[in-house]
Amino acid sequence: MSSKKKLIPAKIDTPGPYQSIRLFRMEGMTYSEENLAKLLKKIKYSPKNSKDATQGFETAAVDGKAVVCVFKAGFKVSVFNFVDGERKKTGSYVSEEKATVIIKYRPKTVEVRGSDRIARRFRRVLQDETGVILTTLSLDEDAAKTLYDSLAVPDASKKPRIDYVLLTGMDPKKTSVTRAEFKGEGIQGDKNLLPWTMSYKGHISRFGGLIEYKSGAKLKTIINTEAGSLVVYKTGEGLYDKDLRWIVRQFEDAAK
Repeated sequence: MSSKKKLIPAKIDTPGPYQSIRLFRMEGMTYSEENLAKLLKKIKYSPKNSKDATQGFETAAVDGKAVVCVFKAGFKVSVFNFVDGERKKTGSYVSEEKATVIIKYRPKTVEVRGSDRIARRFRRVLQDETGVILTTLSLDEDAAKTLYDSLAVPDASKKPRIDYVLLTGMDPKKTSVTRAEFKGEGIQGDKNLLPWTMSYKGHISRFGGLIEYKSGAKLKTIINTEAGSLVVYKTGEGLYDKDLRWIVRQFEDAAK
């Protein structure tokens, strides 16, 4: 059995109704896959007590040209109550989160399956420990349109239903509008989108709706092309690793 199967099961158990994913571009990695896995294994998640908001790794293993790990972190949460009519801090506790992380040597990207705050914590740890540089995997205007067209333009086999598109960065010489939102059922076929993206140089910053995945499931998905983030909502059957890998690969391919 491969390390990928041990660390990432075929069916993903998300703590909530959706899976958040943050993508980063990786530069300056000097560790081999094997040495990186060894390094991360030494940085164990081991809080000193219930108030210790520390971080570390539960597991780390090589999987082909990638290192797959489970990163865990504690976040201090303040508790407030009203005392004599005034809102005052009365205590605190540590909230724990974990994320599955795939550090890919081909392409040089990092996929963090977890919240924004745990992605930021992981980013800081990996940069501090290895000297690597992680930057948001964002898409420019052309790349964002390429991704949108590949996922949102229906063909004979796939019939997505896009219900939200946010355009930003329009050419100020051609329009005074700085951002435009399109909302509605099945707006991927709306002819008004084309002039905004072509004539006015609009950047598809965010879009969402039902997208057909590799498994055949149609899942509500929100993609932020500027922030390098995705949110995939699960159905009654849950989410599958192959579906998450597929949607991430579409994003990574558009970023090339």
